[in-house]
Amino acid sequence: MKIIHTVIATILLFILSCTNLDETLYDTIPFDKYPENAQQNATLGLSAYSPLSELTDYGGWWFCQEMTTDEMVGPTRNTDWDDNGKWRALQLHSWTNETEAIVGMWERYYKGIFNCNQTIDIVVNERDTATISEPAKVLIAKILTIRAFYYWLLIDNYGDVPYETSFFHANPAPPLSKRADIFNKIVGELNYAIPFLKNGPIHFGVSKAMAQMTLARLYLNAEVYTGTAMYDKCIPLLENLITTGGYTLAANVKDPFVTVNDNCPENIFTIYYDGTENANGKPEFNLHMRTLGYQSNVTFGMTVGPWNGFATLEKHYKLYSDNDLRKSAYFLAGRQKTADGKDLMDAETGSPWEFTPVIPALTISEAKGFTKAQVRHSGVRIQKYEIAKGAGQALANDYVIFRLTDAYLMLAECYAIAGNLAKVKENLDPIRTRAGIGVSDVYDLEAVKLERRREMFYEATRRQDMIRWGTFNTNWWSATLADFNTQNSNLFPIPKKQTDANPNLLQSAQ
Repeated sequence: MKIIHTVIATILLFILSCTNLDETLYDTIPFDKYPENAQQNATLGLSAYSPLSELTDYGGWWFCQEMTTDEMVGPTRNTDWDDNGKWRALQLHSWTNETEAIVGMWERYYKGIFNCNQTIDIVVNERDTATISEPAKVLIAKILTIRAFYYWLLIDNYGDVPYETSFFHANPAPPLSKRADIFNKIVGELNYAIPFLKNGPIHFGVSKAMAQMTLARLYLNAEVYTGTAMYDKCIPLLENLITTGGYTLAANVKDPFVTVNDNCPENIFTIYYDGTENANGKPEFNLHMRTLGYQSNVTFGMTVGPWNGFATLEKHYKLYSDNDLRKSAYFLAGRQKTADGKDLMDAETGSPWEFTPVIPALTISEAKGFTKAQVRHSGVRIQKYEIAKGAGQALANDYVIFRLTDAYLMLAECYAIAGNLAKVKENLDPIRTRAGIGVSDVYDLEAVKLERRREMFYEATRRQDMIRWGTFNTNWWSATLADFNTQNSNLFPIPKKQTDANPNLLQSAQ
């Protein structure tokens, strides 16, 4: 029996207010006429985006992509940042199927997929595709794209996962599908969707370029996902995006990350934040609170004191020369100042606050013989996202998922693998010149990797890059981190609460 669904009266009233009075009126909107326009498209598709705002915090995605790598670390400082060892587990690759960030990722990805499937089923409604309106076809293309984005994150982080595309007829205990099979399906859906999509001024919604960037990342990492390299497919896709997408590189290294960054000409896809603090459980963008020192609010004129946690590793910080504009734009190092330029004094130690590149241990405590200053000051801190004067616990900057610079860097990597070093130079030089370091003497794959490390820092790409380049299971702390797990940790385990609820997830993929 055909499933009949209607749209609630409140949406009807909104639509009627924008409708010619000569049109036929209904007490509900028939599904052969819904959605009729872009406004209805936007209303119906909103739920597909809702999990994104949680990914930089307890959704776990950012933590798993950064805190597991040689870019970032969350040292335990006396008893602060112990949190039952969850930050150490990420750095040591000693996580389990109950580690908070790993559980959080899974739940947010499938929440997004659940919402996507619901929207598609409502629009399609078991009817002949020939009867679907043009606005509805565009909406379906957008929802297929964001669903493919979630599935890409799933196969990237977990490998074999359940693949479900229906809401009304979903399998209550789905089996695992093979990673490579899901790859092929979502690549097909993205290629289907792209012709329906356009680029526009809204960066926190699906666009043609957002779909192209998702597809490019799939092709770039295809050898990891399927065993077959597909760099050749990445090149024409990215060339098209760069030359016809309407995006341009920002003039300054900081521009994509300023407080009002929704008009940045190079940002392609972002997570929207408005600076509202965590009222009623609303997700917030608060990475600045996790890295700045306890008294850094005095430096930035903030309304609240930060939490003095995350830092970059010394080896990463040293990748930047002093004339690299990204060094001062992205990092806080050395003696800290008040907003009026005076030395910022540590109220606990009586000495100036001074962020030092050396992090002497993963657990820094006075009980282990470290000084209070080492406990509090160790590690260069991060200011890649602008911290506006008067900022509180939540920033209003949109978090950047995809930007044009990433497309240049991916294209440079593909050309380096193909041996076309002239094209590598063509794509690296604009980035290097903007950063103030000028052209290079070398344009090989290692040069691309180094530039990608410096440019894409803090943008949740490092874990994926390290896996693609075969360096994720190496101990980058050397002897100072003897407990580092050097076994294959390229994939996270499916959370225990999921396997307990669905034993099919313990079986081999079908």
